[in-house]
Amino acid sequence: NTLMAALEALFYALSKNPVLRPEGSQRALFLNARAHEDLKLFSTDAIMLQQYFKPYVEEFEKTGFAAQPNSPPAAPDYDAAYVLLPKNQIEARYYIAHALSCLKPGGLFVAAADNKAGGARLEKTLEAFALSNFGVCVKHKARVVWSFTKGFDHQAVQNALYKGAEQTIM
Repeated sequence: NTLMAALEALFYALSKNPVLRPEGSQRALFLNARAHEDLKLFSTDAIMLQQYFKPYVEEFEKTGFAAQPNSPPAAPDYDAAYVLLPKNQIEARYYIAHALSCLKPGGLFVAAADNKAGGARLEKTLEAFALSNFGVCVKHKARVVWSFTKGFDHQAVQNALYKGAEQTIM
């Protein structure tokens, strides 16, 4: 499973790089979250976990964390945002855009993807949102890329949010 490799790489990077973890009262957002034994690196009240897929939401009950099926409003409320990127590139860009729109200025943005699901081109994908100065960790055939946001391309974010939004099927 491509998401599991990315999840393992994400938590490996978090365990090795304390700068990637929120401190004190800082708030974090984890989009497309999956349960992991190392979620204990976070305080339950300091992280908002989002996952649409009900069986994955139920996995969180075993960890003491609760996941929400809906994304938070796009408002700069979070100090850090973590994104587990799916293989579908439209959906991946949507998650990136939503995470960026939820970050406070100067906030930490962290994305993880399996190499087969876009991880190999992750920096290039993030450059399209005008992110730069990346930190990178490669592990488990997946890539984790992070950046402290100094700003981003708001038009690219709006375009990705529009293209990735839920569509009404008639």
